[in-house]
Amino acid sequence: TVHEADRALVDRAVEAGQAAVRDSWGVMPVQKRAGILRRMSALVGDYADEIVEADCAETGRPRGISRSLNTDRAAYLLRTAAEEATAWYGDSYFFETPDGGKVLNYTTRHPRGVVAVFGPWNMPLLLLLMNVAPALAAGNAVIAKPSEETPVTASILARIAAEAGLPDGALSVLQGGGAESTGEFLTDHPDIAAYALIGECRTGELIMKRAASGLRPVNFELGGKNPAVICGDADMAKAVPGSIASAFANCGQVCFNTERIFVHSSRRDEFLDLFLKAISKIRIGRPEDADVSQGPLISRNHREKVIAAVERARSDGAECLTGGDIPQFGNELDRGAFYSPTVLTGLGDDSDIMSNEVFGPVCHVSTFDETDEVIARANATPYGLASAIWTENISTGHLMASRIRAGVNWINCWQTRDPRTPLAGFGRSGVGMGGSRAALEFFSQQGMVTLKH
Repeated sequence: TVHEADRALVDRAVEAGQAAVRDSWGVMPVQKRAGILRRMSALVGDYADEIVEADCAETGRPRGISRSLNTDRAAYLLRTAAEEATAWYGDSYFFETPDGGKVLNYTTRHPRGVVAVFGPWNMPLLLLLMNVAPALAAGNAVIAKPSEETPVTASILARIAAEAGLPDGALSVLQGGGAESTGEFLTDHPDIAAYALIGECRTGELIMKRAASGLRPVNFELGGKNPAVICGDADMAKAVPGSIASAFANCGQVCFNTERIFVHSSRRDEFLDLFLKAISKIRIGRPEDADVSQGPLISRNHREKVIAAVERARSDGAECLTGGDIPQFGNELDRGAFYSPTVLTGLGDDSDIMSNEVFGPVCHVSTFDETDEVIARANATPYGLASAIWTENISTGHLMASRIRAGVNWINCWQTRDPRTPLAGFGRSGVGMGGSRAALEFFSQQGMVTLKH
């Protein structure tokens, strides 16, 4: 049970943030700000057990996976934001005027002010920090609203920030829903300087419309309908486990997950044989059990959406090679929101399930024959977030990566990315650019000083 923020509480958070930008955090030397972020990073380790317990209770994620996501990577994001902020540089230009004057131009950096960061439920702490960490590093005051499905880990982050010495008002965590609740009150507030979201397209559209009033900038990473391409020369020892991870990690509830797999026709039978055998070894169950690799979906309501997507695919003529059902345990786990890893085949690229994001443990396998063909089919989507390319010909890999319209193109790997590197979604997959260095740019405003002497 958490406190739902009303308009009055949003107003208080904004006022406190403005004071922090004006009097403390926003005017603090960057080295001192970085020191506080480093202390936050270290404290994540001290709170690791509590964070993992909260995350498992909120999401049903297996405990071992939760620890990697919510302690190691979360601490790294804070530490990286501190390092990038202290290494930040500006531009300077020196020139002479026609009358012989000497002129120096140099740039300055300023926080935008009070910014609102909206987090998703699938990886609540990690993905919230992807924007909170660089926003704080740039000197902004941050109002963070986690998903109403997963409120607790964000509250732990607030305690970590206070213990690390973050000034009052520099970070506020406000809980609540979207429409007619905290989210709407934040997007309506005229003194929010910018908005950042990792989430779904519909939410991004709603925030963007409201942010247009006052010309506030937005930075969004949104959904995807990501392809994987298994080339004719792919090493199946890499491609199969890589595709298992990219299709079913976190129950398919990752924005980078593969939902469309294109296999060269000469390797289809081999790939499917190995792929289905590997899926049969996925252990579904309690997050606290050591050998469990897949827990439940986030909620029974979300599971109904996944079920409906699979049923539409079946109605369109899809063949279900495995899954497509709710696993039965014969105990209290039957009350959970579990769904079996599901592989479909037989549909054209224009079908519903090939066009719309499912965000569950569901993928569709198709075949292709030519490189140009599969590139065109991979791009036949309004989204463009990520792709995974499996080939032993590095020239083929680079060619495909240069022509597939996606923010991240992995070659012979998946989810391997330094958070300092830029991340931008194409089409409906995003607006703006993430990654700690690019996010620092977004969360700051550049000024210029001209000195003549």
